[in-house]
Amino acid sequence: RLLRAKTEGPSGDDGYRVGATFGRVPYTCVRVKLPWEVSEETFHDNIEGEALEDKLMGMLTTQLGIDLEDLHWNGDTAAAPGGDHDFLVLNDGWWKQLVAGAHVVDGSAINSGVVSKGHFFAAYKALPNKYLRTGRVVWAMNPATRIAWVESVSNRATGAGDLALLGAEAVTKPLGIPIVDIPSLADGKVVLADPQNFIAVNTWDVRIRKATEGKSAVMNDMRYYSVFLDDDPVIEELDAAVVIDGMTLA
Repeated sequence: RLLRAKTEGPSGDDGYRVGATFGRVPYTCVRVKLPWEVSEETFHDNIEGEALEDKLMGMLTTQLGIDLEDLHWNGDTAAAPGGDHDFLVLNDGWWKQLVAGAHVVDGSAINSGVVSKGHFFAAYKALPNKYLRTGRVVWAMNPATRIAWVESVSNRATGAGDLALLGAEAVTKPLGIPIVDIPSLADGKVVLADPQNFIAVNTWDVRIRKATEGKSAVMNDMRYYSVFLDDDPVIEELDAAVVIDGMTLA
């Protein structure tokens, strides 16, 4: 609370001043890549011809976005690498950071763990009031968890149950707060926070490189592509977020 009374006249300046206080959020970016290769024959033996290259570029960059979302939310440097999820050990994602430092609601202790209004009330109460002033807070969950919430409301023998089946907006916004789908989050995991609190740090621009010349490209009759970037998911203020962990869908 910084506001003070003003006194009229020469004595009005009492020397009171407010300074800006800057916090510090450390980050350590790791470099990642998405390489792929396509034979020259592929571009000749298809109905789209050279137009296929633009479509492939769009598909691969879309996949890059999907993988980055997965890394941002589920990254865990302590996890055992394996299979096509090796990249998840590159960084600690937002979920791990939230469980370690944000407000955590034990979902298993409410309604025997099954998704219910009690989970959302508990999460809402756990968020300090000052962070509700922005009006930007959302519920983040995967689509299966969102549908489980709607199903729990639809099972009620009330008008709200009928509205849930019809997809009424009031029912699909628990406590009046909108839901944002995060497919990468696991079932039963929910976050209540301002999306602007989550930051993906990139210290240099995404680079897309292509090679159609050189010994390897010529001898193998191939085109080589790769996307390079550096990345680190950080959270500006852990106190401004709540997670529901341990909740089940049925």
